[in-house]
Amino acid sequence: MKSKSGDVGPSDQLYERLKPIDDHWVLEALPDAGGQREPGPVVPAVDKAIRIMTLLNRVEGGLSLAEIARDTETTKSHCHGILKTLCRHDWLIFDGISKRYRLHAGVMRDLSSALKTQLSVEAMRPVLVRLSGIAGIASVLSRPLPDGSFLIMDSVSASRNVEISYPMGYRLPPDATAHMRANLAWRTEHEIDDWFRRETIKRYTQHTIVEPSAARAELVATRRRGYARSLEEFTEGVMAIAMPVFDATGTIAYICDCVGTLAVMRDNEARIARAMIEAVAELHRLFGSVTPPDFPRPHA
Repeated sequence: MKSKSGDVGPSDQLYERLKPIDDHWVLEALPDAGGQREPGPVVPAVDKAIRIMTLLNRVEGGLSLAEIARDTETTKSHCHGILKTLCRHDWLIFDGISKRYRLHAGVMRDLSSALKTQLSVEAMRPVLVRLSGIAGIASVLSRPLPDGSFLIMDSVSASRNVEISYPMGYRLPPDATAHMRANLAWRTEHEIDDWFRRETIKRYTQHTIVEPSAARAELVATRRRGYARSLEEFTEGVMAIAMPVFDATGTIAYICDCVGTLAVMRDNEARIARAMIEAVAELHRLFGSVTPPDFPRPHA
């Protein structure tokens, strides 16, 4: 987590920018951005199987062998073998009349323990919509990934302030300021130390706090305040506040982030923060989440 000597200018790798469009702003991903890290080893057959499952999850009524092979860029013979294997494990079922494959109940059976701890993004969206409406700014929902990055799961734009324009599968890096602080602030000292050993905070703008002791102090301030904040530290002209969303096991499952132009956010921070605390509390009630004793709760 130590900054490199002489690292005083903004990072060469920026992930997003604030762009004026007509009467509002667009927060858009920059080309080649997305927080993707160097991929690890890939087993081709497993990769193809996952791509097939993902494809069928998006299509109602199933698909034929030819359609699946085409859309996953797999030879028919190889694709047929994978499909038969997945059927053997009851993850897929083949309809002999329509000649189509579709998802089967075996997936739910074999992933049941994981599904119990996952929160439904679809169920969370109405809360995000209400949050953006009350706060008057955009809201973003991301999922912390094992590699430290944050996968954008959903977003709601603010028509009078900032429109979110992220491509599907867009990732923010582990040191995306507000997300990072929300993700770390309620963790143990051991987990925080481990993060600082693995990661290096890049200077995205002239405002980015990169010095380790100062960055740690911001985590303490985040926990005391009840939410993380970033004032132009990740993207010029943008302010963000963020909070973690816990699941029923007390594990951080998502990060809820409110983002807008610096002028709008700074002048309305207290009101927006109250709206976010209310929204996150609603999500926790909805999913029976377990939260730390000092986690902020709405005022009665």
